[in-house]
Amino acid sequence: MLQDLICRLEGYKTALLELHWTSNSDSQHKLCEEVLDEVCEFQDEISEIFQADTGRWHRNSLRAYEYEVSENDTALQELLNDLLGDLYDAYDDIAEDVAFTSAFDDMIKKTKQFIYRSRFEDGTSDMIVDDVVEECIRHFKKTIR
Repeated sequence: MLQDLICRLEGYKTALLELHWTSNSDSQHKLCEEVLDEVCEFQDEISEIFQADTGRWHRNSLRAYEYEVSENDTALQELLNDLLGDLYDAYDDIAEDVAFTSAFDDMIKKTKQFIYRSRFEDGTSDMIVDDVVEECIRHFKKTIR
């Protein structure tokens, strides 16, 4: 599952670059760049932790997940919500490993902050908060089972 997340993060990075380069405002341009930096750091951190436990990957064994960027004004928010869902899904698989949980907790916290900040770009606030709350409830229901 972790290797799959690493490939998904690569797809998110490409999508973030596209949003960064095509943004309609300076604040969204900068926010996309900030999110991209955090995703890169997180991907590198969990990749190194994973390989410390499992050994190095073979070259050309990782394939980026193709993420389709939506055409509407909430594309960044949608991407961040998708990223948050992927983080929660992968978290279930690593919950016993302290090295991973620390990195995941930090990234989940940062992603939620990015979601909050992204809502100022188009004025949608209640919709984004509702999405985050629903995602949190979904995650905790899975954890309880």
